[in-house]
Amino acid sequence: MTTIIATRSRFINQAEVVARAIAARANRPRKYPAKIRRVLLAHHLLLGDTLMLTPLIAKVRERYPDAEISMTVPRAIAPLYSTHPYGVRALPWDPRHANEKLFSESRFDLAFVAGDNRYAWLAAAMHSRWIVAFSGDPNERKNWPIDELRRYPDVPAASGHANPVGGSTTAAASPRAGPASSIRQTAAPAARSASTSSTSAAGARSITVTSPRTPPSATRAPERRTNAAAVASPTATTQRSRSCSHSARQRPAWPKPT
Repeated sequence: MTTIIATRSRFINQAEVVARAIAARANRPRKYPAKIRRVLLAHHLLLGDTLMLTPLIAKVRERYPDAEISMTVPRAIAPLYSTHPYGVRALPWDPRHANEKLFSESRFDLAFVAGDNRYAWLAAAMHSRWIVAFSGDPNERKNWPIDELRRYPDVPAASGHANPVGGSTTAAASPRAGPASSIRQTAAPAARSASTSSTSAAGARSITVTSPRTPPSATRAPERRTNAAAVASPTATTQRSRSCSHSARQRPAWPKPT
């Protein structure tokens, strides 16, 4: 088991992030970039929360198929993204260590803040031109670097499905998709998928018709037929009772003891 030893205090790192963010914001106007080439997902969540951001990564890849996507993650989680799912590049970040390599990254055109809005300061310190996060954080100091606030959906969902990117939350991207692979859908594949779905629906209907569920009444049908036969022919019951009484009369009597 690897033990990570802190080399700097959190307070010093937070002060550095705030100072870098203020300097970066003071040197540029807040304007949405005309073209998105580099996208940043800024957070420092735990393993489970980080994995739940997978739908968000897929949505960003679908929305910006040619962009370079980077995501800040704790150092211990960074090896999980060595295969670059959805073309994302993991940037290890630890608030207890020096992060000069992180701040030397080229400027990002767009940044999404997942989770706590305090990571908007990190996105600003990394020279993000436009920062998007969710509204509702009562601490306004966290929201100062944010350029665009979006409401949480009315329906409860995981962090990745909350979708600050906009548009549909159903991503059509493949986990192997990267910046060089375009995942835009054309009309022909859409038509083929529509025909496939209609065929599947027709097949489901045919299965329902050919293999219906057995109604509960079918299991009680033999009992009903038996009772109906008894009611329709009462003589059969009478004959059975007479044969039983006749066999009882023919039974020999045992001699009484003397």
